[in-house]
Amino acid sequence: MKYTALTLGPIYKTINRVKRTRATWAASYFFSYLTKKIMEKCKEKGLTTILPYDGKIFQSRHGAGLYADRIYFEGNVMVKLEEFIDEILKEIADDIENITNNGNALEYLKNYLNIHIIESNLENDKNILLELNRHLDQAELQQNFPLHDDPSPLLDYLDAQLSHNSIIVQDAFSGNTNKHKRFLSIPEIATSELKEKCPEAYNEVVSKMENCHRKEPVGHLGEHPKCDEDIDFIDELEQKDECKLHIRPYHKYFAVLYADGDNIGKLLERIGNDSCKLKDFSRALLTFGQQAEEIIREFGGSGIYLGGEDILAYLPIASVKEGELQTVFDLLRKLDKAFDDTLGELAMDQQVTTPTLSYGIMMAYAKHPIREVRKIALSLLHDKAKKTPCKNSIALRFQKHSGQYTECVIEKGKTCSFTALHEMIHAYKSKDKEILTGLIHRLKDDLFFTTFIQAARMNRLEDFMENSFNEPIHKDKQSFIQHFTDLSRKVANDYPDNRQVRDILFTVLRYIQFINSKN
Repeated sequence: MKYTALTLGPIYKTINRVKRTRATWAASYFFSYLTKKIMEKCKEKGLTTILPYDGKIFQSRHGAGLYADRIYFEGNVMVKLEEFIDEILKEIADDIENITNNGNALEYLKNYLNIHIIESNLENDKNILLELNRHLDQAELQQNFPLHDDPSPLLDYLDAQLSHNSIIVQDAFSGNTNKHKRFLSIPEIATSELKEKCPEAYNEVVSKMENCHRKEPVGHLGEHPKCDEDIDFIDELEQKDECKLHIRPYHKYFAVLYADGDNIGKLLERIGNDSCKLKDFSRALLTFGQQAEEIIREFGGSGIYLGGEDILAYLPIASVKEGELQTVFDLLRKLDKAFDDTLGELAMDQQVTTPTLSYGIMMAYAKHPIREVRKIALSLLHDKAKKTPCKNSIALRFQKHSGQYTECVIEKGKTCSFTALHEMIHAYKSKDKEILTGLIHRLKDDLFFTTFIQAARMNRLEDFMENSFNEPIHKDKQSFIQHFTDLSRKVANDYPDNRQVRDILFTVLRYIQFINSKN
């Protein structure tokens, strides 16, 4: 039987070329928008897609791209697809020229974008999606390179002010019934909880920032006046008496999160060519994307890309919600549950290994170059989390403003220690709980740690801790010491590598210490 598949790009190249945070969002959403518009055209003309789910066109509420860069069809639909794409690119080109005053946008888009359509005859015993993906991977090796790429009409368009109300901005936030219809800046994401604690002063600083952003760009590359970059959001908030008392050190930090599904291939192998099950699979993917967007937004973050089982999001590193401090680990638990309730249930029905999510998370100072933070987070995902034997892992780096960082890989499948980690974080994320800072720092002392890990391996950790921390100053920290001892024993039991044990304990405890600190 004949099948058709389409892939869009270059996504990562485009994202890496833009400089401004909001342009990063626009670059990602642009490709999701292309997929969505193609899906709308197909639905209007009666073309049925295998993937994404076409029973309903899903709409983002907060600007996250919900559609991946590939579409799969049954039958030969190449000619119609080419017609649809020409119509969509013409519409986008007109909008580009209207906003940037840059001509020849249509010709540029056709030379810059990598839009590949392949057709394939597959036997009934072939797995549709796996085979089509193999053909698309080969097609993507052919890249377009426009002869004239400076200035770039597309990059200028993506970097344009959101107040220009481009068609992708209108589409991105059309599902949001609130007045707030724009992508948040990194400082706003890092300080999202302050919107409720000092709303009047916070909105005043946001307005000042927006007024800077509304100034016209300088030059063809869309560069903006100094005030756009020089306004220090946190410093401005600290000058407001209403906000000053609420600002904590973690408000000056943010996180980039990448996630990717594990064992999805095994689920697709079991589904095979069953069109009904493929529909269930594609519906589950989009449902998860919508749920993930809400979970991320409730935490105070912004989803950039939520296509398929992939996630890219910008987050605060902690956020108070309903009077309780929520950590990044609380967020991951909610995302895992949403993934399990959608893709996990489908896998259970098919009696295959339950899919999981692996994460790469980079926490950094709010002024750290966003491109570098994204690059490190992506490397943490693919080079660390996805390289563990069973995947289903969290690769986490916490980097201070000074450049010093701590990093670890936590395997969620090691249930005993992972549960203990959550319990420790939950117990001591309150600023009212006493933390023994000296103990955390001593983990970096090689002599101390060598003796410590030997005691843990020999089931003598309680005696070691009692002998090491028996001064009067330690009496009011006994609860913390007991929690730490229990956690250390479980981590040591689950991880044979001593360095990994130290990295996990030190990174998690430094994170707890930091979100508890007042100065």
